Amino acid sequence: MRSLIYSNINVYRVLMNLLYGFKYTQRFESIISLLPTKTEAVCELCFGDIYIATHCRNNNIKWSGIDINPQFCQFASKSGFDALCDNIITANFPVADVYIMSGSLYHFYKKSSILFDKIFKHCNHMIISEPVINWSSEKGMVGSLARLFSNPGIDYDGFRFSMESLNDCLELYCHKNSLNYQVESAGRDALILISK
Repeated sequence: MRSLIYSNINVYRVLMNLLYGFKYTQRFESIISLLPTKTEAVCELCFGDIYIATHCRNNNIKWSGIDINPQFCQFASKSGFDALCDNIITANFPVADVYIMSGSLYHFYKKSSILFDKIFKHCNHMIISEPVINWSSEKGMVGSLARLFSNPGIDYDGFRFSMESLNDCLELYCHKNSLNYQVESAGRDALILISK
């Protein structure tokens, strides 16, 4: 069952601002700073909010987004953005210069190779921002509650990446597929650029 945080965009924004110490938008600004200078089209997977979409519109970059949450997709569509409500494992992907995934890779850790294969058939660059320090990794009541409140409604088993496990996952895939992989920063969220 989908957690409260995913019930609507306003609840999501309030809770995410609390979780990020009122620095929620900084995670998007860090992602935007990695966009190649000649980016013309971006596809954002599990987009949640429309911060990056708004930046793209303001800078004449074509944006499309795919998210399984109907409330987020409705909000994006009503705001004039091209949002598809679907599971990214089965959805058709558009061609783009850059794919972005922010705070969602852990939901697909068992299928990460399948997902990356799809992504790199449609783009040359991918930006990942992934939490590697979080309450959901804690043991006991705190961790249990955090996992309970972070279920997007798709087979969530409570897994979260650490920096080590994220590195292992990405290095293995990138080495196997001759991709360039660079950690741009590694705080609470790891910010990573992968390029062909």
